[in-house]
Amino acid sequence: MPGMRKLLFLMTAFAAASLGSAAEPVESASNSAPGSLAYPDDTFWAGAAKTDITPPSLSPLWGYGSRGKIKSTGTRDPLHARALVLRFGNQAIALISLDLGRPPVSEAMQEIRAKAKELGVSALFVVASHTHHGPVMERDQGQAWPESIAYRDLLVNKLNGILTQAATKCQPCTISMAAEQTNLNRNRHDRAADPPRDGRFTVLKVQSEKGESIARVVHFPAHPVLVPATDLRFSADWAGVMCQKLEEQEGGICLYLQGAEGDLSPNTPTEVTGLDLPKDAPNHERFGWIMAAKAKSLFSQAKKLETGPILGKSEKIRLPVRIDPSNPFVRTTLGRAFYPELVRHYETEYRGGVTTPLEVAILGKNLALVGIAGEPFCAHALRLQSRFGPTPVLTLGCCNDYHQYFPTLEALPKGGYGTEPWISPTVPGTGEYLFNRALVHLYKLTGSIAPTAAPDLGAFQPLPD
Repeated sequence: MPGMRKLLFLMTAFAAASLGSAAEPVESASNSAPGSLAYPDDTFWAGAAKTDITPPSLSPLWGYGSRGKIKSTGTRDPLHARALVLRFGNQAIALISLDLGRPPVSEAMQEIRAKAKELGVSALFVVASHTHHGPVMERDQGQAWPESIAYRDLLVNKLNGILTQAATKCQPCTISMAAEQTNLNRNRHDRAADPPRDGRFTVLKVQSEKGESIARVVHFPAHPVLVPATDLRFSADWAGVMCQKLEEQEGGICLYLQGAEGDLSPNTPTEVTGLDLPKDAPNHERFGWIMAAKAKSLFSQAKKLETGPILGKSEKIRLPVRIDPSNPFVRTTLGRAFYPELVRHYETEYRGGVTTPLEVAILGKNLALVGIAGEPFCAHALRLQSRFGPTPVLTLGCCNDYHQYFPTLEALPKGGYGTEPWISPTVPGTGEYLFNRALVHLYKLTGSIAPTAAPDLGAFQPLPD
């Protein structure tokens, strides 16, 4: 884009001329925190870290309302959090992938954001894989389970820890990217002959200057719901299998970033050419191995990205809702769909509307990221990509909070799961608003429009008739 090239030229031309050697950052005179270091702006920098976040005690499982408040029975496979910090000069973004159903609640996210800001991170994307075999994360569960409160504090400490580790370990790197259309997902909502479907499979390969693996990133939209609902053990589902396999094969740390999967499920092929899959393996393991094989193939084709500024934008938006959880009828209905203790969270969360985060970033001339705090239907992501142009845009679902489904306006009259008020509580058109807002920010960040050219759209609060 001409505007973006102009912005990048101006930012480079006016960069500080004496940032020191390209081999190491220069310490600021103010203090020595990672965010205060002056990083040379002639290359990307990256650092990654990983930690186990499996709950130390049993709690209700997140994801399937039919399970109610039945507690987990143990651990099928461990849950992990993985962090990747990417820098260019003194600007940085951070990606955290979680083997959880949703990100931490807003109060916990505030603590993680504070740590990110301290580390010089301008945009933070905390992305849950959306496994349905992680612990319930909603606010304190009406004080019903003290272990949930303890896990919240444990999780914040662990995420702040890997953020700090990743930021401290930053080193010069190259970033390569590849993408391919696949048939590895399906639209589970739309029964039309040719429903919307985002089959893009995108990978990033982050290497040190010596060619050592720092991180691998996989972005693909599909629900991790292949472990049976009747299995009450903690599990990262197919996304965890994929990441573990890639870490063994590729080295470094592998992050899975969920996409706009509100209406997309895995499409598991029975046979895969060139891949010997044990026929008696569970479905989630088979699909995880298939995904790892596809990612490995794309890593070998990845093209090096041009270096350039890393810029981010965060904001909070107040959204109107179409349900009143304090209404006794609504509370009873939600309590039957989920369970009463969980409804107390929604009663607090949605009182008078809901405040949702929106996160946007660009990586040089090559890549845009948009974080949505819930499950957008895939047509939102497809439209955003077509409107923004040739620069790839990755929509990250279940990012920085969780406000349930954001269906398209076209999907609402069709009905079905993901469109009902109790799991899509915001008013019709919310998804369109959020993605329009994201597009404005992307154009501002790339310099395609001046920062003051587009008016501030304000909070999403239509006036009454």
